[in-house]
Amino acid sequence: MPSMETENSNVLRAEEIKLLANEAFKAHKYSQAIDLYTQAIELHSENAVNWANRTIAHARLEECGSAIQDMAVQYRMHQGLLKLIPNIRSHALQSETFVGHVLLKF
Repeated sequence: MPSMETENSNVLRAEEIKLLANEAFKAHKYSQAIDLYTQAIELHSENAVNWANRTIAHARLEECGSAIQDMAVQYRMHQGLLKLIPNIRSHALQSETFVGHVLLKF
């Protein structure tokens, strides 16, 4: 079991990585953003925002299966996730693709 100090360090590092992922996302570097969100999730899997952001990045790359898997994990892990769904839906509305329409079902 990790120590409290290690857990706090992981949370802080995950937040730093999330910021890098956000910058990659804004630059439309979705694959890079996914890799960075994945690193952040590995360090602190309880952060629903990282899962939601990775879902959106997968959607932008038309990776329907991965986007749906991430949303399913979010839903199971975080009942408080409901506040994030409008953000995910707004990104899906911008998409005229299959994955966008699938995300609208959530």
